[in-house]
Amino acid sequence: MVDQRETRALRGTSPARAAAAATLAAGLALAGAGCSPDEQTIAAGTVVAAPGVVDGDDASVTVRVPTGAVRLGVADPAGTVGSDRAADGASLLALEVAFDRSAVRSDVADLARVPGAGSPVELAVEVAGERYDVGTVGDPDGAVADDGSDERLGGDVLVAVEGAPDLDDVTVVVGYDGLDQRVALVDGAREPGPADPLYVAEREPRGPVTCDVDPAPRGVEVEGLACRAERMVSVPYVPGAGWAAEGNTWAVVPLVVSVTGVATTAPATADRGAYTVTGADQTVALGGAPPVTELDVTETGDGASYTSRLVFSLGADTPLDLDLRRTYALRADSGAVPARRELVLDAALRLPATLRPPG
Repeated sequence: MVDQRETRALRGTSPARAAAAATLAAGLALAGAGCSPDEQTIAAGTVVAAPGVVDGDDASVTVRVPTGAVRLGVADPAGTVGSDRAADGASLLALEVAFDRSAVRSDVADLARVPGAGSPVELAVEVAGERYDVGTVGDPDGAVADDGSDERLGGDVLVAVEGAPDLDDVTVVVGYDGLDQRVALVDGAREPGPADPLYVAEREPRGPVTCDVDPAPRGVEVEGLACRAERMVSVPYVPGAGWAAEGNTWAVVPLVVSVTGVATTAPATADRGAYTVTGADQTVALGGAPPVTELDVTETGDGASYTSRLVFSLGADTPLDLDLRRTYALRADSGAVPARRELVLDAALRLPATLRPPG
């Protein structure tokens, strides 16, 4: 009888692995008359779900991603695990896979867990230079499972690999948004890379910092003016921007700019007028470079009030001066003044040097 438990070919496999999966199916069919109901032979290049049979006590690693951490327990490769056995020339690598959404820096998670912004967490293992894709782990948006557990898509699995490797031949590979982290299974040694800041404590947010605003033109009074950067953070990953380049970080600057109205006085006649904002355009740059992306942009009052989180690439030598120009379109509500006019607001602020990447 053929075992009907879930068996799936490795995602993203090469044609050779796809052929191995086909061979597995054919082999099971041919052997069906002679195998027990609970027996399954697994060809190299195949992953089998094995709930409750894996005891991954021989090695463990934790790999952090922007939405949480993959926790992996592994047992020594064996020819047989429970009622499952490896095909000739292969071994079974038994994995306990869990996703812990609490094991991540809060400043990174606050950005990465915006609904729809998360990326799949892909798990693979490499054995003697051969890659075996295990599958997708965790919820891309960091949501908990329906049962309320900080759990995963995954669980206990068996990976059939070529030969009879030792655990020190096994490397864990966790992929997130184009970046693969490689971790040696026996000692947890991890290749340096853009994800390194996920493994150190987050720094305290900086701010608020108030803008220096150029004086308004003569005869113009800007009412209710506010311009400031709220609590700023430095993070290695931002959805939409991806991973920061080597030696750089992402400076996330929550910017608030608002006015409640504009009053004018004509120099020649002393006539006063009141204006309402009907639109606004903006340019902003850090050291002359525009933001790589803007998050959570909100404009109310036809642009009179603006908030967003600006994301800038920040390196050791990047200037810290942020320059802002916001041009308001105005409509006269009262007074013997021109019906339409513009107001250009120029402002600047300096980011704290502590936002720079460490070192």
